Amino acid sequence: MGKINSKLEKLKKLEQEIQEEQNKIDSKLGNAIIKELELDYDDLTNEQINKISKSIIFDDSSLNTNNSKLNNEDNYTTNNSDNNEQA
Repeated sequence: MGKINSKLEKLKKLEQEIQEEQNKIDSKLGNAIIKELELDYDDLTNEQINKISKSIIFDDSSLNTNNSKLNNEDNYTTNNSDNNEQA
């Protein structure tokens, strides 16, 4: 029974870490949108937030292409830094 409880605790901790990472991404995305649209936090209402979120429309194919390019660039950077550390 001890192993099960231990694994449940690890699972709970992992789920919490995942939620924290999702919250970080949500925050970064929101901050980027607010900055790009030059919005004022004091004047931003829930109605405006809903309108903005509904007005953001992505073409799935271009979004996936852009994500692939970004991931490839990240992998390139990571691989090069790994190679530099080994040298």
